[in-house]
Amino acid sequence: MKEIYQQTVKDKIQRQNQEFSMEGLRVLDFTYREIPENHTLTIKDENHLVFLA
Repeated sequence: MKEIYQQTVKDKIQRQNQEFSMEGLRVLDFTYREIPENHTLTIKDENHLVFLA
C-alpha cells in the first residue's frame, strides 16, 4: 500500500512540475543528509535524503 501511495504522490508531483514547465516556471527542491566529515561523495549518496522544500 505504501508503494502505491508513494507512486501516486510521485505522479502528482511530476504532473505539477510539467504544468509549471509549460508556463516557463522551474521547480527547485532542497534536501540534506548527514555524512561523515572525510567521506568521499558518490552518486549513491543521492539516496535517503531528507526533503526540506
